[in-house]
Amino acid sequence: MTTEHKSKQIDLIFKDYYSGTIENRIKLRRIDLSFSGSVDENIGGGRKQNEHPRVQDNRIIKEESDNEMNRLKHNLKVLEIFNESLIESDKKLMAAHYSDRNYLTWSQISFLINKSESMCHKDLNRLKKTFDDEYLKFYLA
Repeated sequence: MTTEHKSKQIDLIFKDYYSGTIENRIKLRRIDLSFSGSVDENIGGGRKQNEHPRVQDNRIIKEESDNEMNRLKHNLKVLEIFNESLIESDKKLMAAHYSDRNYLTWSQISFLINKSESMCHKDLNRLKKTFDDEYLKFYLA
């Protein structure tokens, strides 16, 4: 994989995290799992006896056994751990650059962080390299 392609892949991963897309995918998957119909295996035609519906337990079991949900939660956790490892100015840089909620130009970001634009670019490239070297293998697991 080329360096440019990997950089764009990491950009998309960060954009999904800082814009809240991963959390939204988890919420949508949870809704999808809660509305998927269950198959009634009672072929005899009578009602099941001595069974109490435990909706919450069934929801948790279904959610914990869903591969897509587990992948989303795993990826979110990896990104949360990466974000926790950052110093405050790096957190601000990442949030300002990758969040969809408030699009900022590089000059606005540099003013917000109190660094030059070129330093912001260098810091971003350093953070992407760190993620690539130390976290990407866990994200894609």
